[in-house]
Amino acid sequence: MKKIIAVLIVIILAAVITAVIIQLQNTGGVIENPAQYGERVNLQEGQGVTMPDRLMITLRTINDSRCKPDVQCIWAGELAGHFYLTGGALEKNAYEMVLGTTTNPNAIVGIYQFMLQSDSQTKELSFIVIKN
Repeated sequence: MKKIIAVLIVIILAAVITAVIIQLQNTGGVIENPAQYGERVNLQEGQGVTMPDRLMITLRTINDSRCKPDVQCIWAGELAGHFYLTGGALEKNAYEMVLGTTTNPNAIVGIYQFMLQSDSQTKELSFIVIKN
């Protein structure tokens, strides 16, 4: 009986390890944080989230061309995030998306609507995703 239990434990551990390895391979080495539709998501460059339907959103880069404090600028600039989207209702298609505080604060990709929420002084972007 003890041998059977030991074998079952080994099989379960192997299955869990295999699932983690597959998850790491599918997300580029990062297990994403879960998020909910309609709630604010905060990401820093290189971070990602996975939505309930397995839509994976990765903030690849942040471009901050905003005017620095105590500097006179012709244009105030903007904080923009370059995102990579895959999974969910997008299925096997991958999409690139840019959300910026000035030029593109909202975007629609497939059945998903993205709305930029932040323009803080930090290198972090906040946004809300709605599934239509």
